[in-house]
Amino acid sequence: AQALRRLTLRDGRTLAWREYGLSSGHPVIFTHGNLNSRLFAPSWTSSESDAEVAGARVFAVDRPGYGASSVHIGRSYLDWATDVEELADHLQLDRFSVLGFSSGGPHALVVAARLGSKKIASCGLASSDAPYYKLGLVELMYGSKAVTWEVAMARSARNAAVMRASYESMPKPERRELALADIDNACAQGFEGAASDSVLEAAESWGFD
Repeated sequence: AQALRRLTLRDGRTLAWREYGLSSGHPVIFTHGNLNSRLFAPSWTSSESDAEVAGARVFAVDRPGYGASSVHIGRSYLDWATDVEELADHLQLDRFSVLGFSSGGPHALVVAARLGSKKIASCGLASSDAPYYKLGLVELMYGSKAVTWEVAMARSARNAAVMRASYESMPKPERRELALADIDNACAQGFEGAASDSVLEAAESWGFD
């Protein structure tokens, strides 16, 4: 259930994911955080068994530019909703839940807003990012009054180095292995995925209500 799976989207890009949990369970499309990937383990080595106990069939998806999903420069949150809609159709999911962690939070929200209650059973957020421009927090969060592509790429590279060093010092080897595998996968194509998250989060408008 941990194998890499891929879908070629209508525009030719690749969307990658892994599936875990209960095969007959309630489908949940999980959107990872910044500098995470489909390999992110929400409860470490217990992630799969916890999903099974919860009765969840989890689809952990690499967002564009992360892991094995194609880079999508200039993408919007609404583009992500379209990607997920295509994935759900491919998986033949009539109704499903979305769960977003950190930078994945706005991505879960846009899917719920775009697809509505006929398709979305529930929307969950865990430590979600917020509309920082509207809150007046862009400079505090990102160290710049405006988050340009260049600012976001440089910030993502710095954060990745700090996170990797932190993971390497983790005392529990099984957790260290999971965390390093996740960040290595997240950065496999570079930092475009992480940078696009930051640009979107700090924008004047998220493009949906």
